[in-house]
Amino acid sequence: MNHVSSAIRRYLFGTDSYLTDLVYCQLLNETKCSVTESASGYYLIVYNALGYDRDELIQVPVSSLGNYTLTKIGSNKQIPCYQQEMMKSENIILSFMALKIPPMGFTVYRIKRTADTPTRPERDSSSKLSRFGRSLGHQATKRTQTISNGVLEMTFDSKTGLLQKVETAENVVIHLNQSWGYYASFDSRKRTFRSRKENERSPQTDTSHTENDPNLEQNSGAYIFRPSEPTFFEATPNFDATIFQCPSYTEIRTSFHEPWIQQTTRIVTGKPFIDIEFCIGPIPVEDGIGKEVVTRFSSSIQSGDIFYTDSNAREFLSRKRSFRPTWNLEEFEPIAGNYYPVNAGIFIQDEDSSMAILVDRSQGGSSLESGSLELMVHRRTLVDDKRGVDEPINETKLGITAYPPYGTAERQGEGIVIKGFHRLVFGSGNSGASLARSQMDGMFSAPFVFAGSSSFELPFMQTRLSTLQRQLPPQIMPITLSLVPNNEKRLLLRLGHQYANGESETLSQPVAINLADILKDFVVLNFTETTLPGYEHISDWKRRRLDWGALSGKKRNLEPSDWETDKLVVTLNPMDIRTFQIYIE
Repeated sequence: MNHVSSAIRRYLFGTDSYLTDLVYCQLLNETKCSVTESASGYYLIVYNALGYDRDELIQVPVSSLGNYTLTKIGSNKQIPCYQQEMMKSENIILSFMALKIPPMGFTVYRIKRTADTPTRPERDSSSKLSRFGRSLGHQATKRTQTISNGVLEMTFDSKTGLLQKVETAENVVIHLNQSWGYYASFDSRKRTFRSRKENERSPQTDTSHTENDPNLEQNSGAYIFRPSEPTFFEATPNFDATIFQCPSYTEIRTSFHEPWIQQTTRIVTGKPFIDIEFCIGPIPVEDGIGKEVVTRFSSSIQSGDIFYTDSNAREFLSRKRSFRPTWNLEEFEPIAGNYYPVNAGIFIQDEDSSMAILVDRSQGGSSLESGSLELMVHRRTLVDDKRGVDEPINETKLGITAYPPYGTAERQGEGIVIKGFHRLVFGSGNSGASLARSQMDGMFSAPFVFAGSSSFELPFMQTRLSTLQRQLPPQIMPITLSLVPNNEKRLLLRLGHQYANGESETLSQPVAINLADILKDFVVLNFTETTLPGYEHISDWKRRRLDWGALSGKKRNLEPSDWETDKLVVTLNPMDIRTFQIYIE
């Protein structure tokens, strides 16, 4: 990222002489950024890679509680910012709403700590106080607490802080029950595995598994997920939920009897979603049992045995529990056999309501009962699955000793801790795909935050950047914009239509894009369409590819009008990804 930081400095100041320590804060998911944690005055550059304006909650770690001022450069307008302590930590988070971050561009902010005196939020004198915030169940007579962000009205259990009900602006009501827990990993040394089908059989008549059956030795590991039994071992929430409220957002923090599970539910004002941030680990294995950690959402949605997962973040695929479309399934793995990869999202729906969950990284997910969704977020096993890795999934903080013959390959330190979040979206009946699509790009491409220290005001030449002359339609994602190598007169532009047919009445339609109008500071002369990697003209590829239609007597249309045109307007149909080389002055 050094070349990116240098390019930003040259654009802002015309020189590399200022903000020489400008860095990309790539460890914000771990609440780490070297500049914001050490400097008393610094600048933040918040970059938006999407093709339209966005409002985002930005959170950065700071060195201590204090009085902070936040100014948006260019407007000299002070922006409210809020401090809070992390759960079970002395670390401090500074939060603010970055409004109207320009498309494919950035906005600059200055943060300055003026004093070390803490500024605390308003508190209810009758509340049981945490170090920052108050007990969610501070009124003993209230079993639930209702919170609204102007779009959603949410009901929480006052003691545990877990979500119980959501009502949307369209009066769609969904009842929920969230839980955390784990499946015990199968360990062939213990031979404890019995599937649901096996439990229904008599040991005397069961001939499907014998002592020589290799499946009896198949452990859960890096390539194989295999619980030792179908039981979901549920974690117990504590009755000590706390709430932090400010005008921009609300956070509800839930702890569990199992201290290695922590959760924060975050509700941003005016946003149609709920973020659930989790911190899991170190997973305990002192009992000799590997664990596959899962969060489960059980809802009032009557989804039956159907749920949907994405296919590599493109089209959604319908999944039917305990069913295979091309053969008769005899099920021996009722849990693992119904798990599917989730790269972007998973959803369920019925005629009245829908629920989608977006993920921030690839996970395994399923719907094991009508109305439920679950996602596996962390694993720790103690035996190898014999599929090539040659070691269990037992990552530890201090790593591992050398492998034989130089060492004994022993793990050192505690198991690793992971932090992530899920985004929950709710809506009307049969709208799950549209709900997921509306948040997928924002989940995939969170704002990039750069930080550079300075104790004095800097002479900016530019305070705002947008690569686009106007916003792109919400269903169009700019995937790539770069110079063609060794050619300063050509740009490589790759655009993707993010909706499939039938997912939205308005956003699943073809979109016409004028390439001459969208790019700022460039005069577009012409363009050619290429294959997806950008190496070959699309017309050359069409001429040389095999004509499969000729085998059936049908002639293929070699030149569709929407693929080859001498105009600067191109049309993207649902699920299209198209690549162009653009000639510029």
